[in-house]
Amino acid sequence: MAKNIEVAHRGVTVNIRKVTTRKQGASYPEFQITEYTTGKRVRHSRATLEEAKTKAKEIAEAMVAGKREVLEWDEGQRICIRQALEVLKTTGIRIDRAANIIADALKLIPEDEILVACRHWRDHGPGKRFAPKNIGKAVLEFLGRQEGRISARRYRTNDSYLTGFTKKFGERHLHEVETTEVKDWSNSNGWPVALVCWGLGGRPLMSLDDPRIQTAKKLHADKSMPVFDICKTLQISRPTL
Repeated sequence: MAKNIEVAHRGVTVNIRKVTTRKQGASYPEFQITEYTTGKRVRHSRATLEEAKTKAKEIAEAMVAGKREVLEWDEGQRICIRQALEVLKTTGIRIDRAANIIADALKLIPEDEILVACRHWRDHGPGKRFAPKNIGKAVLEFLGRQEGRISARRYRTNDSYLTGFTKKFGERHLHEVETTEVKDWSNSNGWPVALVCWGLGGRPLMSLDDPRIQTAKKLHADKSMPVFDICKTLQISRPTL
């Protein structure tokens, strides 16, 4: 039968619970002390009452030290802690655990990005059900996001290319279209990769026979003009040269 023994030390009372256990037919007394000074429930076991009382006094000392620290808090700290406890009330998370989570998160991302990252994880993290998207719908959404954000000329170009893309693959889902299919479609229209990139916001490659390329090569070979001046004069890029 369990028996409770109270140990009073420095104004703090700690309970010791005496229990009897049986092993191989023999009875053994055991003295258990439970503490919460770390915020978690911890049970200590001692073989004798004197050892248990010593441990109980150690726990009382820790509790007194904790109370002394609390008494030294200013009103601002008390208000912050009360507000934090109020916010956490419905979550079931202890304030120390919440502080640890925030501290770990700040090692990875800035404070103002924590909520954004959590929302992204909620919406796109592991375990989310994959939702196939129809190509026609995806193109309309893409063009809708682009409208007003890019020049009218580029928008018309994007619309032209993507309209053809939709006619070819519009009844399928995005994840079903292979890269080779897109390349074959592009080649069948006589569109080199560079031209397709230009249509989506890039710049077409210049032909090696372009007079500007030929002139640039001659100037560069003669060392008669710096590369920067050649590119600026002929309006070509350094990679092109």
